[in-house]
Amino acid sequence: MPFNFVQELRQLPLLRLLVPLIIGILFQIEFNIRLEYFIYFIIISLIIWFLINKFYAGVYNFRFLFGTIISIIFFAFGAILTNLNTAKKFQFTDKQIIATAIISEFPEEKKNTFKTLLKINQVLSDSIKYTGSSKIITYIQKDSLTNKLTYGDKIIFSGRPRNVKNPGNPHEFDHKKYLFGKSIIEQMYLKSGSWRILEHNKASSIFSFAGKLRKKLKQIYKNFSINGQDLAVLSALTLGDKSELTEETQRSYVSSGAMHILAVSGLHVGIIYFVLNYIFSFLDKLKIRKYNYGKFIKAVILLFSLWFFALLSGLSPSVRRASIMFSFFIVGATLSRTINIYNSLGASAFLLLVINPYLIKSVGFQLSYIAVLSIVYLQPKIENIFIIRNKILFKIWLLISVSIAAQIGTAPIALYYFHIFPNWFILTNLIVIPATFLIIYSAGLLFITSFIPYVSDFVAGILKFLVKVLNFSVELIEKLPFAVIENISISLADVFIIYIIIILLSIFLFFYKVRFLQLALFFVSILILSGIVKKYGLAKNKSIFVYNINKHCAVNFISNENNIILCDSSLFNKKSLDFATYNNFIKHNTDSVLPIDFKNFLYLKKNDFYRHNNYLFFANKKMLIINDKNQINYNSKKRLHLNYIILSNNIYIYIKDILELYKPDLIIFDSSNKPLRIERWKEECDTLNQKYFSVPEQGAFIYEFYVP
Repeated sequence: MPFNFVQELRQLPLLRLLVPLIIGILFQIEFNIRLEYFIYFIIISLIIWFLINKFYAGVYNFRFLFGTIISIIFFAFGAILTNLNTAKKFQFTDKQIIATAIISEFPEEKKNTFKTLLKINQVLSDSIKYTGSSKIITYIQKDSLTNKLTYGDKIIFSGRPRNVKNPGNPHEFDHKKYLFGKSIIEQMYLKSGSWRILEHNKASSIFSFAGKLRKKLKQIYKNFSINGQDLAVLSALTLGDKSELTEETQRSYVSSGAMHILAVSGLHVGIIYFVLNYIFSFLDKLKIRKYNYGKFIKAVILLFSLWFFALLSGLSPSVRRASIMFSFFIVGATLSRTINIYNSLGASAFLLLVINPYLIKSVGFQLSYIAVLSIVYLQPKIENIFIIRNKILFKIWLLISVSIAAQIGTAPIALYYFHIFPNWFILTNLIVIPATFLIIYSAGLLFITSFIPYVSDFVAGILKFLVKVLNFSVELIEKLPFAVIENISISLADVFIIYIIIILLSIFLFFYKVRFLQLALFFVSILILSGIVKKYGLAKNKSIFVYNINKHCAVNFISNENNIILCDSSLFNKKSLDFATYNNFIKHNTDSVLPIDFKNFLYLKKNDFYRHNNYLFFANKKMLIINDKNQINYNSKKRLHLNYIILSNNIYIYIKDILELYKPDLIIFDSSNKPLRIERWKEECDTLNQKYFSVPEQGAFIYEFYVP
C-alpha cells in the first residue's frame, strides 16, 4: 500500500489547524508574550494574504504561502486564547476581607477540614470596587455547619486569601502550576465562626443536579450493603468519586495497570457508546418515506445516553471531555456517510482548547486523545496480524489488540509522569475491561430498579459479586512476579524521541518503507546515546538538598555511592517526605535511601559521606546543622570555615554569635523554623553582610556540583 504523507495530511484539515493552535498555546504558556503583539501578527498576516491574493492569484508557486499564513494566524489565535484565559491576580491577596462567594465545587472531606472552591461574588470590606470572578481554593475548618455546605451555596466570610506557593522541592509535582492551569492562584483557610451560609443553590442548576444525583446513587449502593473498598472502587468507577480509596487499593490498581478504570473518562464513555451503538444499529436501516430518519433517532438516543451518564458521574472534566469527543463522532457519522475519525478527534480537541487552552497541560487530556488516536490507527493493523476464525478467540484477540494499541500510544507519557510500567497490562485489561462493562450496566440497572423489591436485591447481589471479583483479580495480578517495572526516569526530550520512533516503526511495519526503519534505528541510537551520557553525568555529580517540608528539617546527600537523608525520625513514614523526595530520587537514578535520625548515628562514615556529631562532610563540602546550643563549641579559639550552616528546630540564637565562631559561605534557614525567627535572622544577616537562604520562602535549597 503506497504511503503519501502529504496526501494523508490533506484529508485532515482540522488536524492541520489544530497543530499550530497547540503550538501557539504552548508558546504563550512558556513565554507569556503581551496580547497586542499577536494581534499585530494576525493583522500583518492578513495584509500579506490580501496582497498575494490580489496580485498573485492563481500562481502555483505562491499556493503554499496561503497554508503557511493560515497556520501563523492559528498559532497567534492559540496564543491570544491562552493570554485571555490566564488567571489574573486577585485584587485583595494578602488582605483581610469580608466577602460573599459561591461554593463552586462539591466540598471534599479531609482530616480536619473540608476543601472546596470559592468563586468570589462581592468584596464588602474595601473601598476599592471588586471586578472579576476570582476562584480561591479554600479549606474550611470542620464543625457542625460544614456538613451542611454543598455545591451552589452562597456564603459570607471573613478571611485572608494568599498566593498558592510551591515548596520548590526538586522535581516535585508542581501544585501551583497545576492550579494555575485551572485559573486558580490563591488559597485561603477559614476558621469556624468566620463564615455563614446566606442562600442555597445559587450556582449552575445542572451541576447541582449532577451532584445530588451522584450522592443519591452512592446512597443506593450503601442501602444494599455495598461498603468498604468495594464501595470505594464502585464509586470511583461509576461516579468518579475516588475520595474513599485507600493507598493500598490505589497501589494495587496502579501496579496491575488498571488505574485507568478508576477515573471515569474515555474508557467508560466508550463502553456506553460502543454497546448502545451496536444495540441500536438496526435503526440505521429504518426509513420513513424514503428518508433515513433511523440514523437521527439513533444519534439522539446515543447523545442522550452519553450525557446522562456524564451527569450521573458528576460531570467531571474528564467525562465531559470524553462525552464531547464521542458526541463529535456521533454527529459526524449521522451527517455523513463517510466519517474521518481523525477530523472528529481534531474538532473535539479544537473546541475544548478554545474553551480552555490550559487543557493541553492536563495529563488526562493528553492520555485520552493519544489513547484514542492509537486505538483508531494501530488497533485494526494489530488485529490483522492474526486471522482468527473462532468467535470467542477472536473477541479475546480483539481485546488484546486494543490493549496493545492503547499501551503503545500512552506508554511514553505514562512513563514520563508516573515512572512505572505494568508488565501484565494485557492480562489486566482482559479482566478489567469486561468487568467494567458489566459493572457500569449493572450499576445503571440497580439505579433504575432500586425501588423494586427482590429485583433490586438480585441486581445488587450481582453488582457486589462483580466488584469483589474485580478487586480480587487486580490484587492477584499485582502479586504476580515482575508485575511492574518501577522508578523509570525519562526526560521530555526522550518522550518526543520515543514517539518519533513509534511513528517511524508503524509506517515501516504497515507500509513496508525501509527508509523509515533506518530513520527509526537512527533515533533509537540517539536515545541510547542520550541515556549513556545522562548516566555518566549522574555518576560524577554530587548533590545536596535541604527540602522544604513544613515544620521539618530534611537534608539529603546524593552521589553515585550514596543516597543519605538526615531528618527527624517522625518523618520516616510520612507521605510528606515521599512526596518531596520520590521524583528527585528517580531523576537521580537512585531508589535505595539510607534515612538517618538526627539523634542516631552521630558518628558515621559511608563512602564520600562522614558525620561527626552535627558536623557533616560530603565530598569536599563541610557543613554544620545547629539545632541545639549544646552542639556549639564556644571555647574554640579559631573561626572554622564552613560551606554551609543550617539553622534548625527554631533554635534561639543570634547570627553574630555564630559568626564569632564560624565563617560560613551561606547560612540556611530550614522549614522547621518559625517565620518570625527567620525574619529576625534575615535582618541580622543583612546588617552583618552575611549571605543566607530561607527554605520556607525560597523553596528547597539545591546545590549540585561535579567532582572529577
